Amino acid sequence: MFNHFNAGASLITSDGRIFFGGNNGYNRFKPSSIKDNPYIPPVIITPNFIYLKKPYYMDTIIMSKNVIELKYNQNFFAFEYAALNYILPEKNQYAYMLEGLEKDWIYCGTRRDRQYTDLDRVHINSE
Repeated sequence: MFNHFNAGASLITSDGRIFFGGNNGYNRFKPSSIKDNPYIPPVIITPNFIYLKKPYYMDTIIMSKNVIELKYNQNFFAFEYAALNYILPEKNQYAYMLEGLEKDWIYCGTRRDRQYTDLDRVHINSE
């Protein structure tokens, strides 16, 4: 109901404000007042599971000093990650890279999980 604007019913004022006329009045804003959020929130990584014939949860893996070490026979690793920013969290954009396996960052938009299969040995350092 409130998203109907009339064609040609717009105005840009000398101070940069923009007005759009519609069925229920007008909307206005000043583009120069819109700012990007410069805050880069911390990101947490939550390892989910390792599969062999049954799930192995984090208490069965060696984890110390922000390093997760998989045993030789653990060949599946999955994790989730999240930015600790609750202002429009659906707008957070993510990228990941597993050193030693991927050469560049993989930009994955709003996706917050990753799985790796057929791994011989992987070290993930979150420092």
